[in-house]
Amino acid sequence: MPNEGDYITSRNSPSMLYRVRGRQLEAVSPPDAVVAGVTQADVLQVDPLVLSRFPVSAERSRDQTFHLWSDLDSGHSMESWAWFPPGKVAVRTVTKTVTWFGGFTGEVTAVLAGLNGEVIPDVEIRAAYGVDGTAFGSGVRDETLEWDVPQAVLDRTDNITFVHGWKPKVDVVAETLKWIKVIWELYRDLEGREGISVGSEVV
Repeated sequence: MPNEGDYITSRNSPSMLYRVRGRQLEAVSPPDAVVAGVTQADVLQVDPLVLSRFPVSAERSRDQTFHLWSDLDSGHSMESWAWFPPGKVAVRTVTKTVTWFGGFTGEVTAVLAGLNGEVIPDVEIRAAYGVDGTAFGSGVRDETLEWDVPQAVLDRTDNITFVHGWKPKVDVVAETLKWIKVIWELYRDLEGREGISVGSEVV
């Protein structure tokens, strides 16, 4: 069993790091792990059942890390973490494919919420990342971006929820609107020419 002060993670899903404090688990963010000088040799990978025997500390921290892993089907996945540097929201995202030729572009959106779960408006945190199939590289793209956010907004933020999804190479809505505009302008141009009738009727 882990001892007081040990750093532990799940053997099955080693994406979250905890420290044993007073028979509870305290989440450790990537920045905190770096500051504390934690190395791979310091981290115990334990069976998930061992983790489940420890309650997770309910104490909220500005250094808390938020996390989501998503299976996007067809051998594609995205995984994101977020934390709060001063005056910012930092998001690390790993975009991954295990297919030889099936590269894809994924999009991550982070939604900020207050203590009661209300969504904090007017904060757009979104990024898209493309990755090639493994025949052309590692199949993995690891990126970290930061967004400037007013401190007053960060002080209201209690939680970050991620949304992962496919990002089409062509914005279907924008393309549809563009062609509607082109067809309408063509219609108006033809309608104004003498001897040309444009229209339709239901019969």
